[in-house]
Amino acid sequence: MLAHRTRKRDCTPVAYHKPCDCECRKDIPQNCSGWRKGVTIKGHTGKITRALWGPVNRSIFSGSDDTTIRIWDWELFKEERQLLGHGWDVKSADWHPFYSLVATGSMDNTAKLWDFKKGELLHTFEGHSSTVWSVAVHPSGNFIATGSEDKTWKLWR
Repeated sequence: MLAHRTRKRDCTPVAYHKPCDCECRKDIPQNCSGWRKGVTIKGHTGKITRALWGPVNRSIFSGSDDTTIRIWDWELFKEERQLLGHGWDVKSADWHPFYSLVATGSMDNTAKLWDFKKGELLHTFEGHSSTVWSVAVHPSGNFIATGSEDKTWKLWR
């Protein structure tokens, strides 16, 4: 038996528009009252495949099948910037731990490194023969790992 689990209860998290069956820990309020109804923010023309909180308090990242990466100010519910450069659907992303950089992976078989503050593409990592489904920036910021449908992963420096 897992001691950290408590009874299930209904709540509505910010990210969803329907009640969920929460299974909260003891350190979470019993009624999940901290959650509020979801806010809908529109902008993409394709399915959103990745959402990621940014390293800056007010930013959230979204990647989409419309080939774009968008940076949002989630407090103002406003798009700050679009990153354009992938030739196909964006499937993965991760933030650099210290700089205003984000790494992305795509169905165009590449990973890319962007300066999201300037909106600039800094580097394209080529070498996979299929979709890059997974991108991870090392906690030191010195390496990027990519995983692909081609059944390989690559370490970039």
